[in-house]
Amino acid sequence: MKENTASNFTNFYRTIFFKQKYFLFLFLVFQIYIVSTNSSVKNLEIDSNSDLIFPISFFTDIENGTSIKNWALPPAPSFFPDLFLFYIAWKITGGLIHFSFFIYVAFFECILFLSLFYLLKNSNQKTKAQDNNITLNRIFGFFFSLNIVFLFSPSQFSLFLLPGYHGFVVAFGCFLSIAIFLKRKYAIVSILSFLFIFSDGQIILQCIIPALIVLSWNFWNKKISKKDFFLMVIAILSGWIFSNIFHLLLKKLSIFQIPEVPFFSIFKSIIQKKLILSNFQSVMNFIKSEWITNSKETFWMIFFCFYFVLLIFLPSNWKKNKNLTFLIFISILCTNFVQFFFGVWGGMRYSWFLVYLPFFALLFSDISKKQITPFGFVILFLLCLQFQDLYFKSESILKNPYPKKIQCLDNIANEFRLEFGFSDYWNSKYVMLYSKKKLALKQLTKNLDEYKWIYNPEWTNKNENFNFIITNRLDKDQIHSKFSYPKEIRNCEDLEIYIYNKNELNKF
Repeated sequence: MKENTASNFTNFYRTIFFKQKYFLFLFLVFQIYIVSTNSSVKNLEIDSNSDLIFPISFFTDIENGTSIKNWALPPAPSFFPDLFLFYIAWKITGGLIHFSFFIYVAFFECILFLSLFYLLKNSNQKTKAQDNNITLNRIFGFFFSLNIVFLFSPSQFSLFLLPGYHGFVVAFGCFLSIAIFLKRKYAIVSILSFLFIFSDGQIILQCIIPALIVLSWNFWNKKISKKDFFLMVIAILSGWIFSNIFHLLLKKLSIFQIPEVPFFSIFKSIIQKKLILSNFQSVMNFIKSEWITNSKETFWMIFFCFYFVLLIFLPSNWKKNKNLTFLIFISILCTNFVQFFFGVWGGMRYSWFLVYLPFFALLFSDISKKQITPFGFVILFLLCLQFQDLYFKSESILKNPYPKKIQCLDNIANEFRLEFGFSDYWNSKYVMLYSKKKLALKQLTKNLDEYKWIYNPEWTNKNENFNFIITNRLDKDQIHSKFSYPKEIRNCEDLEIYIYNKNELNKF
């Protein structure tokens, strides 16, 4: 009896922990929680990230009868499936902000998982059983790597898997990379991927250039034919042309306002303004503050480096394949390095394609069950630690989604009868979303010009009774020069509020 019990337990243990699909399921659950919660805690509560909040403002406006023509929205095709998927999650949760993002990430990750499985399952000339096993091994490598990245990287990386950012571009970037490895078999996937990702200017540096390098390397080493090479180059050019035509078409149809984003002029302006050195300095300061002086982040950084060293010594196909995957490593590192110098705000915010490094390292490696078991337990242990840390950080937010500084601002609004005001882009939607006084804010640039990026000007155009300014990230000298000194200054945690007499700011 005891032997049978022990045997049953052993079989159960092997079934649960020695089959990669169960690890995959657990990884997926943890990843959904970590991506959604980490970003929510950092960007919905602490940093008031308008880029992340705007889908809620957008759908609230649309359901209240506001015309879509009033909104200034990005023109990227990938933007629309992001919003559509988030709208479904938003309706399912009844408009609960944090849970909406959680459900969205769950949908997105499942779509990504199923798409990867479909693309990979026929990539090996094996029997069906062998093929499915190899596919699961590779996807295991993908989720193992991605979870490592999200554990050891700042929250900026996980942001790009959220709605309104670049989520579907990340997915299509993955599909594109796989399609290149599978050569002609999924040529249509490659072309569709190019059409989507070329609509996002940031991807040119971080995805297209590495893809071109890999294609050129394949062609140079006679791994692909001239026909395949030129077809892919044509696809790249077609994608670039298509994205520009799409942008012009949307502007012509005037379905909604499209802000100008002169991506290529960024390089010129940065060189002219001699910002290369300051960009590099900002990156170094970021690394120092986030990854070196912070003891916890230092540990993660060391472990992250150890992880990449470990990859070098793992037996894998990319070492046997004329360093093809290693070439992708180098090309992505180089393009990210260029972004550090030439990118906006030092480029750190747009360096999320570093997730491709472990992605390629393990996705195209031969991972055996012997490797899966120790890897699985290690990552599950780390994920449990991260889960506990995030749970305690997010518990208070989920119980009371009314930030203290917004409560403070609402109390000041009651005291001084505040209703319409000015702020920078990053605080405007955050204040309007959480304020129970329904404060309305006009977005301003640092130089006090109206900023129309991802914005509905109708929020404030109907009324001119402006009497307060949230000064964060605005030029105070220009405020004093244009509007004089305020009658009173109040602070709500990190928010500084200038309060004026009624109609005193109408000359804006």
